[in-house]
Amino acid sequence: MRKIYFMLVSFLCMAFAVQAETTTVTDLSQLSNEKVYTLRSARAFLMYSSALKGQICSSTGKVVGTVAQDPNDVNQQFRIEQTNGNYYLYSVAAEKYVDSNGNYSATATSALTFQNVGGAYPWKLLIGGNGMNSQETGQMDAGIVVNSWVQTDPGNCYIIDEVVTGPQTYTIDVLGTDDAAAGVVYEGAEYKDGATFSTESAVKKSHFTANEVADKFAVISVDGTTVYVSYFDADTKFYTIQNGKGGYVSVNPTYMSGGSLTLANKNKPQDNQGIWAFVEQSAGVYKVYNYSTGLSKVIGMTGSEASARAKMVDPATTTSTIDFDGTFNFGNGEPSYIKWKGTTSQYWNDRNSYLALWNSTGAIGDTGSKFFLEEVDYADYPDEYFYEVSEIEGVAAFSPKNPNTLWYTTSAEASGVSNPWMEYALPLGNGELGCMVFGGVHNEELQFNEKTLWSGPANTVGAGSGNRTFMNFGSLIIQNNDKAIWDGVTDYVRYLDIEEGIAGVEFKNANGAKQVRKFFSSAPDQAIVGHYTVDGDEKLNLTFKLEPGTGIGANSVTYTDGMAEFTGAMTSVNYAARLHVVASEGATITSSNSGITVSNATEVTFFLKGGTNFNGDMDVYDNYFTAETPADVNARIKGEIEAAATKDYATLEADHVADFTAITKRMTLDLGLTTPTVDTKTLIDNYYPNNSAANSTQNDHLFLEQLYFHYGRYLAISSNRKPIAAPNNLQGIWNDKGADSPWNSDIHTNINIQMNYWPTEITNLSDLHKPFVNFIIRGAKSAGWKAVGANYNDGYGWSVLTESSLYNSMSTWGDNYLVANVWYTSHLWTHWRYTQDKEFLKKAFPVMWSAAEFWFHRLIEDRGNATYGFSPDGTYVAPDEYSAEQNDHPKEDGTAHAQQMISYLFQNIADAIDILGADELGLSQDDINTLNTYLANTDKGLHIENYTNKWGTYNGVKNGDPLLREWKYAPYSVSNDRGHRHMSHLMALFPMDQITPESEFFTPAVNSLLLRGDAATGWSMGWKVNLWARAQDGDHAHIIIKNALKHSTTYGTDQSQGGIYYNLFDSHAPFQIDGNFGVCSGMAEMLLQSAHGYVNILPALPAVWEKGGTVTGMKAMGNFTVDFNWADGKCQQAKIISNAGAELKVRCTRGAMTLDKAKVTVNGEEVGVEVDENGIAVIPCAKDDVVEIDFTTETAIAPIVSGDAQNSNGAIYDLSGRRINGAVVGQIYIQDGVKKLAK
Repeated sequence: MRKIYFMLVSFLCMAFAVQAETTTVTDLSQLSNEKVYTLRSARAFLMYSSALKGQICSSTGKVVGTVAQDPNDVNQQFRIEQTNGNYYLYSVAAEKYVDSNGNYSATATSALTFQNVGGAYPWKLLIGGNGMNSQETGQMDAGIVVNSWVQTDPGNCYIIDEVVTGPQTYTIDVLGTDDAAAGVVYEGAEYKDGATFSTESAVKKSHFTANEVADKFAVISVDGTTVYVSYFDADTKFYTIQNGKGGYVSVNPTYMSGGSLTLANKNKPQDNQGIWAFVEQSAGVYKVYNYSTGLSKVIGMTGSEASARAKMVDPATTTSTIDFDGTFNFGNGEPSYIKWKGTTSQYWNDRNSYLALWNSTGAIGDTGSKFFLEEVDYADYPDEYFYEVSEIEGVAAFSPKNPNTLWYTTSAEASGVSNPWMEYALPLGNGELGCMVFGGVHNEELQFNEKTLWSGPANTVGAGSGNRTFMNFGSLIIQNNDKAIWDGVTDYVRYLDIEEGIAGVEFKNANGAKQVRKFFSSAPDQAIVGHYTVDGDEKLNLTFKLEPGTGIGANSVTYTDGMAEFTGAMTSVNYAARLHVVASEGATITSSNSGITVSNATEVTFFLKGGTNFNGDMDVYDNYFTAETPADVNARIKGEIEAAATKDYATLEADHVADFTAITKRMTLDLGLTTPTVDTKTLIDNYYPNNSAANSTQNDHLFLEQLYFHYGRYLAISSNRKPIAAPNNLQGIWNDKGADSPWNSDIHTNINIQMNYWPTEITNLSDLHKPFVNFIIRGAKSAGWKAVGANYNDGYGWSVLTESSLYNSMSTWGDNYLVANVWYTSHLWTHWRYTQDKEFLKKAFPVMWSAAEFWFHRLIEDRGNATYGFSPDGTYVAPDEYSAEQNDHPKEDGTAHAQQMISYLFQNIADAIDILGADELGLSQDDINTLNTYLANTDKGLHIENYTNKWGTYNGVKNGDPLLREWKYAPYSVSNDRGHRHMSHLMALFPMDQITPESEFFTPAVNSLLLRGDAATGWSMGWKVNLWARAQDGDHAHIIIKNALKHSTTYGTDQSQGGIYYNLFDSHAPFQIDGNFGVCSGMAEMLLQSAHGYVNILPALPAVWEKGGTVTGMKAMGNFTVDFNWADGKCQQAKIISNAGAELKVRCTRGAMTLDKAKVTVNGEEVGVEVDENGIAVIPCAKDDVVEIDFTTETAIAPIVSGDAQNSNGAIYDLSGRRINGAVVGQIYIQDGVKKLAK
C-alpha cells in the first residue's frame, strides 16, 4: 500500500537567517506583521514538526523528539498578523495559519486573542476562543491540544519573544567534479566552488540553477548555510531500497528517528528522498547516496547488531563504515544481501524497523536481511511529490445525512501523522472485501483486503506452520492529473456514514467547482464501488493504478481496455484482483503500462475486487481450497465485476444502501442527543483528557459514546456477511501490512477472536455470528485441530492453540493453553440460546461432544499441591494449565479459567441432551454415565481467598476482603502484575454466566475486578465494560468507557496506550479490532441482559445516561426481540416479541413502578403478573406473541397470588374464561374469581 504525506519543502529546502536575538513582548503595541516570534509556556515552546505536519505542536510532543529551544530554528518561528482589527497566528515553517482546532489552514479563519494574566508567563492565548494548551512531556503526540479548556494554567500562558535577525552568509560546495564550469547561478549571479554570498531572505534550493557539465547531471541541496552542488555521472542509476518485511529506506524526516534511517515506510516512495545510487568504489564495493542530499551525505553505520543504526553521514568520515559489499541484484527482482565491506557476517537487517545489522551468516535467506533494489528513473521523482494539495481548508459546517457519521476536515494524508492508515483512514467492507479510504485530493488511495488471503500452509501445528498472516491484497491509487486546478481546495469534508456504509469526500477549488466522491463495498454486487463527479466548468482527468500488496508475490499488473488485473499464488491459496473503470459519455479512457487514464469526464465509476480459491463451505473440511487456478479466479472475478458494471451508479448505490440499512436498522440506540457540530477528531479531543476527572453529561460526550456503540455494530456488519466458515481476525478484515503485521493479524484464540463476536447476538446480528460458529464446526473436523488432540491428548477430541490462522495452522507458543476448544464451543451454545434453532444445535452438538471427549481423557484427579498446602480433594482438574499470559506463574493444575469453562461445557452438553434427547444425538447410556460423572466431579473453578494487602488498599479492596481465586492453589500474590490485562478467572461472570448477583461468588468476583484496576489495553477495557455490566455497576462500566475512548498516541506495540484512534479504531496499541467489539458488547449488556434465564432491562444504567434513551430491536436469549425506553433513570415502556415461544421471565428494577404493578399486555390483552423475591416475573406467551409493559400505567388487574393448580379442588379457568381440565404449570389461571400463578 502507498500511504500519502506532505513533503517538507520548508524543512528540507529552506534556511532562514540565523544569528538571532530575542526581545520579550510586554505590550501588544510591539507586535508587527513584519516580525517573527517564538512562544513558550512553562511546559513547552510551540513549533512546527515534520512528524505532525497538519497541526501545531509543542516541544513536549511524543513524536517531536528532543528539540532545544532555538529562535534561529524556522520551525519555532511564528508571525502574529493583524488584519481588520484581529490577530492571527501564522507558522513560518508550515506557511499556514493555526485554526481553532490547532490545525494548519491556508487562510486566516480563527482570531488569536490575548489575556494579560501577569506573572512570568503573562499572555494567555486563545485561538477562536479555544485555549492553546501545551502538555507535559510525553502526554500527547503533538504536545498541545487546542480546545475548550481556558482555565488559566501553566500550559496556556506564554512568553512571546520577538526574533531579531541579521544577514547570513552561505557557502557553495561543489562535489563530484573538478570541471571549471561547475557551479550555480543565484539571483542572476554565478558562484563557483568555495564562493560565498549573504542574504536576509529565505533560501530554497529551487532558487539555484546548476551549471551544466559534460557527462554529468547536478543535484542541489541546502544544509544549514552550505549549498551543495553534486554532480553525478550521467549513467548513474537510482533505485528504491525495500526490505523483505516491506519497509523502504528514505531520508524523509517522517521516516527518520533520532537521525537514523528507519524502515517504517511501507509505501513505494514517490519523491527523490526515497531513491538511492550505489556508486562503485572498487569491484563489488559501493557507497550509497540519496538523490535529495546528493554527494554530500552517504549511508554510514557505527556499532554492532541492532545498535548500528544507519545514518546519513559525511563521506569523509573516519568513524562510520560507509563501504558495503555482499550480494547485489540490481533491478532483477531478486533479493540483495548487503554487508560491511570485508566482513563475513555484518549484514544489513531490519532491527525493530531500523536499518541496522545482524551479525550472522544466517542472514542469507532471512526476510529481514533481504533488500530489493528496483531501478527507477530519477527524472520521475521530484523534490516534492504532490500526493496532497498544498492547501486544504476544511468545511466550516457539515450536516451529515445520518447522525451516526464520522467526518473530518482534511484528508488522512494531510493530517501529518506518521501512520495515517491507522489514525485516519476510513474502513469499508461487505463482509469479505474490505478497504480503507484516505480521501487525498491529488491522490486518492483505497488499500484493500479480502478475508481469505492468508500466507502459510493449512492444518499444520508448530514446525512448518509458516507465517500464518492475513495479507494486504494491495492498493488502488487514483491520481488527479489536474494538480494545478485542484492545488488549494476549500469546503473539504471526508466522511463515513456508518448507517449506510458509504464513505465520501467533497471539496471545491478556487473556481468554485465541486468534486464529490463516494465509495462503498457492495454485498449485492460483491465489489468495491467508487464514484467521482464534478460540477462547474471542470472535468475529471484521472489515472488509476493498481498495486499488489507487499509480500504476496503477485505477477505484474496488466492494463487493457479500461481494466487492470494481477494474479498470483501463495503457499496455499491462489488469488486474483481486478479493476474496471467506466466514464461518462464524451470521456476517453486509455490504458498503458502506467495505468488507466480517464480524460474529459464529468462522472467516473470504478469497480475493484480481489478473490481467492478458498473454499468456505463449512461441510468441506478435508480441502480448504478449490481447484481454481489463479487464471480461473481471475475469470470468475471478471464475470462478477462485469455483471455489476451493467448497472448505473444510482442503482448500485440504492441496492447497497437497501441491503446495508436492512441490517443496521435492526437495532437502534438513541440517547436523545443532538448531532454535534464539530468533526470527529474534535469530538474525541474534547472528550479526553480535559474531562477525564469526572463523567460528563455534555451532549457531545454522550454522542461519542453512542457513536462508538454503533461503530462496533458497523464493523461487525462490514467484516461478516456470508455464512462461510471464515471469521474476521485481530484487525477484522483490514490490514495494510504483510509479514510484519502485529501478531500476524492472526486468529488469536485466548480471547481476541471470541470478543470479536460478543456483540453479534445481543445487538441483533445473529447471522453475523455464523462465520465464526461455522468455522468452529468445520474446524473441529479439520486435520489441524485434530492434530492438537493427537499431539497433546493421545488422539482424543480436538482443540486449537493460541496463534492460529484461517487455514487452521497454529504455532506452539503457549501450548499448555488447551482450553480454547471449550471457549469456542461456548459460542455454539450462545448462538443456540439466542436463536432457539434446534437444527443448528443438532449440528453443533457433535463438536461440543468431541471437545468434551478431549477433556474426559485429559482431566486428572486432583493431586493437591504441597507447596501451597493443599491435599487432593478428589475432583477432576485440567493439568498444567495456563491462566492466559500470566507468565509469573505459567502453569498449574486446575486454574480457575480452565475449570470454569470445562465445567460450563459439561453443563451445556447436559442441557442440550435434555433439549434434543440422547437417542436423537446418538448417545449411549455409557456416554451419559461418563458425562454425569464428570459433570458431578469436575472442579467448577470457583474458590475464594482473602486479600493480604500486597498492594495496600486499592480501589476500595482492603486487607481481608474476599477474592475469587485465579489459581486453585497459588494465591493471587504469586503474580506481580496487579493490573494484568487478562481477567481469566472471571469467565464465570462474563462471558459465561455461572456467577449471578445472588451467588456467594459475586462479591469476591467484583473485588477481584476492582483489584485489577481500570487502566488496560484496548481489548482488556472492552472486557471490563462487560464485567462491570454483569456486576450491575453501570457507573464503573462508564469509567472504563471513558478510558477506552481516550485518544491513543502511539502506533507501535505499547499496552499502556489503550484507547482509540481518530477513525475510532481501537488501540491495543497498535490497532486491534477486538476492543471495538468488546466495548460495543459491554454497552449493550449495560442496557439489557438475559444470560441468567430472564430478560433484565436496564441492569447497569450509568448515571450519565439516566436522562433518557430509546432502544429498539435488541435481542435476548430465548429469541426475544426487546424494545424499551427510559427517562430520569426509569424505564417507561418495554415491548418484547417472542420469536420462538420460549418461556419469558422479566426483571426490571429500574421501572417507573415495580413490574407487578405495571400494566402488562399480551397481544393487546392485559394480564396480571407476580414477581418472586428477586423481582422476576413470568409472563405467559407463545411464539409470535407481543408482550408490552407500561411502567407509567398501573395495572387494572388484581394482584396474582401463587396457587397449586395440580392439587386444586375447585374448577380452574384460563384467561379467556375456558375451563382447564389438564395440568397447569407455570401459567396464570383463574379460580374463584382470583388470578393465580401455577407453581
